[in-house]
Amino acid sequence: MSKKNEELLENGAFTLTDEQGNLHECEILFSFPCDEGEVIAYTDGTDDENGALAVFASILGEPLKNGDANLLPIENEETWEAVDTALSELFGEE
Repeated sequence: MSKKNEELLENGAFTLTDEQGNLHECEILFSFPCDEGEVIAYTDGTDDENGALAVFASILGEPLKNGDANLLPIENEETWEAVDTALSELFGEE
């Protein structure tokens, strides 16, 4: 894992720029290694359509050339199941 990604995980937060150029302060809820790389689950503090905390999960790729975090989609069903299990444990859901 790159030093930049290690720092991001240690910090526990990062700024995300969306497709419209808006900045979102994100908090990392947890991370774990998988076959695809390092999974991070994070939130921008907003609510989803059901009024619950919006939580996102991605693979943390090698940093972009400008040093920003590179969030990649999770493509493996087993990884999604691991994320779901971790979220259930974190939020006390079954």
